[in-house]
Amino acid sequence: MNKKDLSERDICSKFIGPAVKRAGWDGMMQIREEVNFTKGRIIVRGKLVTRGKAKRADYILYYKPNIPIAIIEAKDNNHSVGDGMQQALDYAVTLNIPFVFSSNGDGFVFHDRTGMSMEKEATLSLDAFPSPKDLWSRYRTWKELTPDEEAIVLQDYFDDGSGKAPRYYQTNAINAAIEAIAKGQNRTTVEVGKWVADGELKVMDTSVTDRSFETTAAVLLVMVGGWLWVQGRHSVETTDTAVLDLRERSVARGQGQSETGHAPLEIPRTAKHLILDLPIGSKEGPYEVGLISERGDQILRATGIAQLHDHITDLRVGIDLSNVRVGAYSLGVRQPGLEWTRYPTRVF
Repeated sequence: MNKKDLSERDICSKFIGPAVKRAGWDGMMQIREEVNFTKGRIIVRGKLVTRGKAKRADYILYYKPNIPIAIIEAKDNNHSVGDGMQQALDYAVTLNIPFVFSSNGDGFVFHDRTGMSMEKEATLSLDAFPSPKDLWSRYRTWKELTPDEEAIVLQDYFDDGSGKAPRYYQTNAINAAIEAIAKGQNRTTVEVGKWVADGELKVMDTSVTDRSFETTAAVLLVMVGGWLWVQGRHSVETTDTAVLDLRERSVARGQGQSETGHAPLEIPRTAKHLILDLPIGSKEGPYEVGLISERGDQILRATGIAQLHDHITDLRVGIDLSNVRVGAYSLGVRQPGLEWTRYPTRVF
């Protein structure tokens, strides 16, 4: 058998999976393969609605069912052992997973995002994959968990028998809240999520300000209740998020600057949320977005915080175009205190 002739899936089933199991990972309880964790952006182009590429991890390893601790990105044997590392790191940031691996079936490249290892990145043989106990020990040291705190963190989620499980951002938020409670922190703010490009509602800020168990329980009930409400909405695909790609529409800064040479942007009147992929080189931070009439009147204004996601500076704002007439406008984008950069826009 020539390993070079094997597919990526063959490499997983014949080399990577067995190596992980030999290290002590339980195939039923601790290993998940080909895990889809985003459905992909909903992209509105005029009247056409499509989805972007979904994100899928080859392996996610769990110390407990509610504690994802490692991710593995697999490649076929025509790639080098570390070729999947950048993709794995991108996924690990999204999923908040500390230990990252890449493999082509010959061995593993191990990246420790906690910074606790002597070497941030190391090459391992197939037989040297870390055990669950090893990675949990590293995690516990990183989080500075005492035995009492660890016992709280390791509590299983309640299972109501429905088969439903929290999405990754909900798991991250719940675990962060539990860790803070275990440490007796008198205040922690947990960001459960935000509006993202797949058009799903993910916003809830929860502050834990009381150390009493009753308050803690109430906070977690609100979080889980919010999750169940979101799950109920999943049966209806939302198309009220318009994605506008401005990356190739860079213009010089200055008063009255308008973008030219491209077809007008198109925004449906049904849109409730805008996701703007800002021009290449745009800074993160606060921005203002305005819809400006041909006479220069500002029809509406929204604000948001631009953040870097997958090497793209995204700005996400809520809007209400229900009272805006169909027609030609300019979409203005600016940082506070600067002049508008205007993009010809058609509302339909």
